[in-house]
Amino acid sequence: MEVLGIALFVLFLVIGLLMVPLGLPGTVVIALDALVFSWATGWEKIAPWMVGVLVLMAVVSEVADNVLTVAGAKKHGTSKGGQWAAFIGGIAGAVLLGGLLTPVLGLIGLAGGPVGGLVGALIGPVLGAFVGCFAGVWAAESAQRRSQGEAVKAAWGAILGRAMGVALKLALSAAMIVTCLTAVF
Repeated sequence: MEVLGIALFVLFLVIGLLMVPLGLPGTVVIALDALVFSWATGWEKIAPWMVGVLVLMAVVSEVADNVLTVAGAKKHGTSKGGQWAAFIGGIAGAVLLGGLLTPVLGLIGLAGGPVGGLVGALIGPVLGAFVGCFAGVWAAESAQRRSQGEAVKAAWGAILGRAMGVALKLALSAAMIVTCLTAVF
């Protein structure tokens, strides 16, 4: 039973990490995973104070991701509607374009073995999230009768902000996972 518990714990750490590039709250999944594992093991492996630190890291990560996306968009002249379009477009792109590209890229990646298949399958949603973010901002800014140059500049600003947010969130996710695994093993 202990092996199954550890396997599930590690599985949810990986799921949390894979959620991050898609703009989903992967750091929250990592923190909740640590909380549940810690509680289930009587707080022996991961101390309550460490769970608190992980929750704080998750909150900082999620807030920073959104702040950086909005800051990048604002810096490049995106309207409030464009900022919402960046968020909604990112999710829609991850789901729609990811759904179209994942089977193809996954099969192509399988030529490189199971790891290649997994990498190929992950590229679709990540690419889709960025394309959707760009398209959403461009469409929102174009609908407000801004010039194409202004709309494209605003869309690139949202993409740059999103990339910075994802990079920060990935770094914090990795630190959270290393902290968890170090405590457990």
